[in-house]
Amino acid sequence: MIDLLFPSRGRPNRVRELIQSVLDTAAAPEEVHVYVRLDSDDCGLAYAEAVGLLSKNNTYGCGLNFYIGHRPKFLSSAYNELLMISLSPIVGFMADDIQFATKGWDEIVREYFAKQTVLLLSDSGSPNDPHNVPMHGFVSRRSCQVLGYLLPGFFEHGYADHWMLDVYRQAGARVVFTDQYRIDHHHFGPEPDKMDATYQKRSFDRDDKGRTCDDRDGIVYEFRKAERKRDAEKLRGLLTCQH
Repeated sequence: MIDLLFPSRGRPNRVRELIQSVLDTAAAPEEVHVYVRLDSDDCGLAYAEAVGLLSKNNTYGCGLNFYIGHRPKFLSSAYNELLMISLSPIVGFMADDIQFATKGWDEIVREYFAKQTVLLLSDSGSPNDPHNVPMHGFVSRRSCQVLGYLLPGFFEHGYADHWMLDVYRQAGARVVFTDQYRIDHHHFGPEPDKMDATYQKRSFDRDDKGRTCDDRDGIVYEFRKAERKRDAEKLRGLLTCQH
């Protein structure tokens, strides 16, 4: 079983496209559960219509779960809320503006985790970028239990993927950027979509000190370096137990 977790705001059509892509491409959609977190001030008619259409199209038994909560200050904390209500041994942290593009991607993911539990698996992303990070990654629930989170819960927008990559590499765990399946990210790639209001606010709006969300997240990332070392030690202990 695989759980796909993602929060969404202001993107009902993107959520519909994402989940429809799961239904269209998964080899065993009944073995995939999707968990979407919506903000209580942004879960109106447009999302209801998207959910209704998805439910009508979901003839495969894919698990669709929608959770409503207060708008979180830290986007990454929303993933941990979803982790607490999900159940599967393989957990994917996704953005709400992606689509699965490869038939049978779920079989590929399961094959990787059948060989190794402590693993950070991602699509190839931007393989020519030396700073490539796992924007849409898969990890084991066991790893989450050891770390105490799916993603560190104190980033407003970015850097959670940087954090995960650093922790897994410090631990000596396997990190894989695979080209065996493809995930299309609407706001990245060779021909990114025009920025919507959600992306504009998270990436370009500035505070009274002239800093974006990503600027503030970068400061937090550097300041909490010692915590990544501590978390890597936890993960290394799990690796040792498996050998």
